[in-house]
Amino acid sequence: MSRRAWPLLLLASAALAEVEAPADVAVRLANGRAEVNWTAQEITAVGYGPPQEAPTPAAARVKQRRVAIADAYRLLAEAVAGVQVTSESTVAGYQLAVKEIRTRVDAVVSGQEIIGEWVEEDGTVAVTIAAPLAGKPGSVASVILPHVRRSDREAAQSAGSDGDHGPLLDVPARPPAPPSPLPARQPGPYTGLVVDARGFGLLPAMSPRLVSAGGAEVWSVAAAPPELLQSTGAVGYVSDLSAALGGHCARVGDNPLVVRALGRHGSLKANPVLSLADAQTVQQENARSRFLDRLQVVFVVDG
Repeated sequence: MSRRAWPLLLLASAALAEVEAPADVAVRLANGRAEVNWTAQEITAVGYGPPQEAPTPAAARVKQRRVAIADAYRLLAEAVAGVQVTSESTVAGYQLAVKEIRTRVDAVVSGQEIIGEWVEEDGTVAVTIAAPLAGKPGSVASVILPHVRRSDREAAQSAGSDGDHGPLLDVPARPPAPPSPLPARQPGPYTGLVVDARGFGLLPAMSPRLVSAGGAEVWSVAAAPPELLQSTGAVGYVSDLSAALGGHCARVGDNPLVVRALGRHGSLKANPVLSLADAQTVQQENARSRFLDRLQVVFVVDG
């Protein structure tokens, strides 16, 4: 094709990640024509309608547009199904387990409107359709996350996964150094939590956990208010540490507690692993400031 398929929507909702220059964390899916933007909490798909035979040019264009729209909806549905919910299951797993979820996810996808439309140089009609992951009414999160009120393992089992395939703790003997230095830790109270997981290939998920190097759970969304979880998502994602610091990210405020991950956890590698000392610090500081309870958490991951 002669041009970029579509402009990514980079501006996140204020409750998710208000950064001056949002750092994109996009997972490319579905043959490169659907993207999950974890910073903006949005899934975008572009569909194409090649030239069609019809009695008139106008009728041909109508047929092309219908083909493009159907193509975009198909790719959007595939991308949504592949989104990780926890470190043990994807949306597709929940859809297989609960018929109601599949019906509601299908409704979310089919209810999205076209946000972009153009004609390529070869006459192909292209359309762009986007669906919100979280932060908006009728998002994927509003359908899925009410079912994630137990631990990740219990949720995975209810979705038809044994939760035991693959090593759960993936902590290198010599963890890589962060690409850029972490700032000196300031005294509390803290306005949020930033977990630097760059260099580990951590995979974004809608409902991740924090785990200690001993394998114990440090935090999950099990106790989060359902309305807050659905409206903001469990955590924010950025790929630039500076985007989460100095008040650039409204989600974690101007004095977040910053910790460095040691590795990743879970069959789908979505949970950061913290040192025992950092895990204890996070829990102690949360007891003072309750930033975890308010989901004021951002993961910095590889872009």
